[in-house]
Amino acid sequence: MSFLYPEYLALIIPLVIYLLQNSFKLKIRMHLIILVFVLISLSRPVIDKYEQNSALEGRDIVIALDISHSMQADDVKPNRYEFAKSCIKELLIQNPNDNIMLIAFTTNQLLLSPPTTDHQLIFTALDSLDLDYILTKGTSLKSLFLKLVSMDITDKNLILITDGGDEVDADGLVEILDGQTKTLSILALGDASGSTIKNTDNTLLKDADGNLVISRINPLLQELATKLDANYMEASKSVLESVEILDKKLKKSDELFYKKEHNYFELYQVPLFIAIVLFFMLHTKYYNLVRGYWIKWTLRR
Repeated sequence: MSFLYPEYLALIIPLVIYLLQNSFKLKIRMHLIILVFVLISLSRPVIDKYEQNSALEGRDIVIALDISHSMQADDVKPNRYEFAKSCIKELLIQNPNDNIMLIAFTTNQLLLSPPTTDHQLIFTALDSLDLDYILTKGTSLKSLFLKLVSMDITDKNLILITDGGDEVDADGLVEILDGQTKTLSILALGDASGSTIKNTDNTLLKDADGNLVISRINPLLQELATKLDANYMEASKSVLESVEILDKKLKKSDELFYKKEHNYFELYQVPLFIAIVLFFMLHTKYYNLVRGYWIKWTLRR
């Protein structure tokens, strides 16, 4: 037997200690015992029956999302970052069987979700990410590519969503990533004219000399796509249109992959049933009967 949510069992320990070290009336004691059985039920006791691999038709995809400060530019509405988030969500909604790994990056990388077909977890990770707490502001594609190569993604499709940052060495990036992915798709955010960037206090970002910083889409991204024979697209005016273009380029890579599933025999009903029976006994005429047996037992002690 095992527990799917064993963290609930930890709550029982102080409860049992409190119960043993204090002298309560029978009603209070029984309420505490009922609470113990409820906690056991919440921990989901199960017996493993079997484990199986289920075949799903979909794609193994790694999504790398740029969360650098320049993604706050609003040449793509409402801004590059929010547009990118909406694209990821729409792509997942349209392809529920895809096995997705999500990585956020600036000069460092943050794994938001390991490979999963449970897309709700990815939605939650995206919605809980607060860029105000991201201390690094730049973009390092080199650092990202080195990290991805170390994770061995040769059998996966990589989607890179970024404005490109200030990187200039396309050849160095090609050397790192060439042949390391199944397919590479780049969704470039921004435009050639660029946009100013707002700080958290709504002032505009300036450089050390006091000049406004203008963030433009980095032409290195298109050069990178050409040299790596990758899919390259720039954000259109709508999320749906951008996702449709991206999805069409990915469709060729549909394949079967296997998802490991556990089959359990649930036991949570047992402690829950005991808790319910005790509760009704406590609040019906049967309480006097239980109280009588309790008094006899305590007198014998």
